[in-house]
Amino acid sequence: DDMISNSNKVKILKKTEQDLIKISDLIFYTSNKLGEKFNEFRNKSFLIRNGVNFAKFNKNINEKIYPEFYSHEDTIIGYVGAIRTILDFKSLYEISSNFPNYKLVLIGPIYPQVYKDKYFIKLKVKKNVLFLGSIDHELIPKYMSTFDLAIIPYIKNDVTDSIYPIKLNEYLSQGLKVLSSNINEINNISKENKNILLQYNDEKDCIKKIRNLIKNETDQDFEERIKFAENNDWQQKFNFVDETISKISSQFQLNDQSFKNQLKTNYIKFKNFFKYSLGIFLLYIILFYSPLFPIIGKNLIYEDSKEYFNRNIIAFVGSGEPEYNNFSYRIRAKEILKHYNNELTKTVTLISGRQKEIADVDVLAAYLISMGIKSNKLIIPEKLPSSTYEGVRIVYEKIKKIKDEDFIILTSPYHSKRLMLTFRKNFSNLSVLFPKFENYEELSYFYGMPYKEIKVIIYEYLALIHNRFNNRI
Repeated sequence: DDMISNSNKVKILKKTEQDLIKISDLIFYTSNKLGEKFNEFRNKSFLIRNGVNFAKFNKNINEKIYPEFYSHEDTIIGYVGAIRTILDFKSLYEISSNFPNYKLVLIGPIYPQVYKDKYFIKLKVKKNVLFLGSIDHELIPKYMSTFDLAIIPYIKNDVTDSIYPIKLNEYLSQGLKVLSSNINEINNISKENKNILLQYNDEKDCIKKIRNLIKNETDQDFEERIKFAENNDWQQKFNFVDETISKISSQFQLNDQSFKNQLKTNYIKFKNFFKYSLGIFLLYIILFYSPLFPIIGKNLIYEDSKEYFNRNIIAFVGSGEPEYNNFSYRIRAKEILKHYNNELTKTVTLISGRQKEIADVDVLAAYLISMGIKSNKLIIPEKLPSSTYEGVRIVYEKIKKIKDEDFIILTSPYHSKRLMLTFRKNFSNLSVLFPKFENYEELSYFYGMPYKEIKVIIYEYLALIHNRFNNRI
């Protein structure tokens, strides 16, 4: 694939790719478009398109698998491959709309990015469109053999113009009729091999070609498709590579002195590599398999030993967690229910640690109400904070009218010290108390602390520095 066209680091990749091309003695590329990169190096670059395990995909022609969603009586238009952003969802939608009596079957994992595509959204709800998801590779030929027409609906761009789709050979191994968008390498295949497949230029052309392909078929076309796939078996590709390497290697003669120089250079490289690797290994052991982080993590924990009444509870949800999406509100829920007293507790304030599409506090509030806490005792600020400092200020505005009472603060252990310092610095008139942390998994490690907990500790120390610099603690 043309990795550069699909990257945001074009300059770096372009340079390293050119360096690699220059030092290579032999280059293979899978499409003519990719071959344009090697115009200056034609003497050492060769086109070798992708192949197919012909025996695997050809033998299952009569071993069809029909899911419960369709049967042999249905006309099936099928696609096998990842459901990603290079697919032309508009054309797929037009196919499903123009052929409501046909089944459009798509086999492969769905990438998260496609859920934003408006035509994918429409496609998902069509009754004649079936997304079968990922399927065991051994079973794919049997599912594929149910297709009346196989499609390669790629958007045409720099990335897809450089692709030779492996699925083309897999489709043809079954003798399937194939319709593809007019990406560059498919055009080349079509010109070189008549009657192998058809291409479409736009949505209207796609619909027209499908009508012709579904109706028309000859035994000769079927045999030619299978013959093409057989000629592209991986074994033939490997034979070509082997022969080419033998021819090229015979042109190089390495004398004794150059060999010794190369050996010396490689020894120095290996020595440096070993030295750096050993250093990285020792650093890894120190970071992940020593008591270093459990020990320095204890300095982030603040607990009060004095007695308190459970009149007011403030729970910080989502703070002290390494991930944007987390489920710490479950732990806060248990803590709140532990400290909550139906007779004594006056208020329970819930404050989210970070901005989210659906706030954790909304989920937590619904759960607490279901467990018997009265909704009039819950205080939930309308504004979601973007930081601990902002969260403390928002809490203060909500509770400042409550005079001469203690507030129990519930948060994660490694977040407690920063939270305590923030309250003391900015609202020292409030009496805030931190109960002892019991049965917390992160506090049980002496060595071998998981990376996610190490991230929390590092983050908290950086946050302390940042807040100290900004005079917030």
